[in-house]
Amino acid sequence: MNKILIVSVILGMLSCTGNRSKHIELPDENSLPANPRIDLQATVEDENTVEFFIKTDIPLPVEVMTSIDLKNQDSGDTYIGASKRMKIDTTPYIFDFDLSEEELPCGEYEAGVTFYPKWGAKDGNKLAQKIESKVESVYPISLSTSYGTAEDRIAKNKKQLWIMNNVAIDTDWDTNKFVNILGEYRELKVTNRNPEIIKAYYFSQAGMTIFVNKPKKAVVTWREGKVDTL
Repeated sequence: MNKILIVSVILGMLSCTGNRSKHIELPDENSLPANPRIDLQATVEDENTVEFFIKTDIPLPVEVMTSIDLKNQDSGDTYIGASKRMKIDTTPYIFDFDLSEEELPCGEYEAGVTFYPKWGAKDGNKLAQKIESKVESVYPISLSTSYGTAEDRIAKNKKQLWIMNNVAIDTDWDTNKFVNILGEYRELKVTNRNPEIIKAYYFSQAGMTIFVNKPKKAVVTWREGKVDTL
């Protein structure tokens, strides 16, 4: 079976599915489209896997950035999402975006794919190097995972950020102030210091432990997680 026939068969199969992607012409190895396009559809397979179905008329091969971003994040928020740099050498291009190490919370997300002209074709197709503007596509998805809600994650991240920006060695320890900002704490017994002098307070809503010199009423340091050793 020759290459032309193979391509015809593939396109025929895609047209039969009807709902996989908008119509985009196959890339022409000898010319650059006037308005290059990328089309993306994403399907949530399970809490750790999202299938990306990408079609493009950009001359291939090129590299793109694929991403899964929580919707409506503020610029000052700690980023919630994941991204991977991918090489596309055929269209349509299908791959599974693995989220098993990301621990993303439940919520509304956008799957995305973006071609950046500064680096996307640097080691790829010469024609694609002539593209001057980024080319992108997004697709809405909902993630239902076992890692809590997006709202709780955002609140936790903000508390962590407050600690990182406002709590340092010798910061005055004011119990009421810290509880008002970070929520209730659980006192842990420090195992490698005198527990009568050094206290450890674990703030579960922030997911961080603050160590305090009790006689001095001053912060010694802080650690991420539930920690009982300095």
